[in-house]
Amino acid sequence: MAEHPQTGVATRSSIAFCLMLPALQRALSVVIPTLKWLRRDRDIKELAQLQSDILDAIWPHLKAGGTLVYATCSVLPEENSQQIAAFLKRTPDAALHDTGTPEQPGQQNLPGAEEGDGFFYAKLIKE
Repeated sequence: MAEHPQTGVATRSSIAFCLMLPALQRALSVVIPTLKWLRRDRDIKELAQLQSDILDAIWPHLKAGGTLVYATCSVLPEENSQQIAAFLKRTPDAALHDTGTPEQPGQQNLPGAEEGDGFFYAKLIKE
C-alpha cells in the first residue's frame, strides 16, 4: 500500500492508470471557431498546473513496473509534450515508453493531419 501524499492515509496501489485530463481543447476551435474566444491565456497556465498536480498525486499510487497513460484532447505543447518532459525531469522513477523521444515525449495527433480533432498521449512506466 502507498500513503496518500497529502493525508498520509494508506491507500492501495494499482498496476495501471489511464488519465484523460482536462484540457483547453484548442483542437476543437477548428470545428467550433468561437471556442477560441472563450479561452484566456491564463487558462493555459491554470490547466497545465492542474494537470501537473493530478500527475503528481496519482503517481505514488502506481506500483513499480506499472503503466500510466497520460492523454489530453489538446494540441498545446504546454499541456502535452512540455507537461510530460517536466514530469519526467522531476520524477526519477518515471520513464517514457514507446511514445516519442526524450526531446519530444508523447504522440501528438493534429486536426486535419489525421482523423479527429487532435489529441495527445504518452505512456509512462514506473521503474
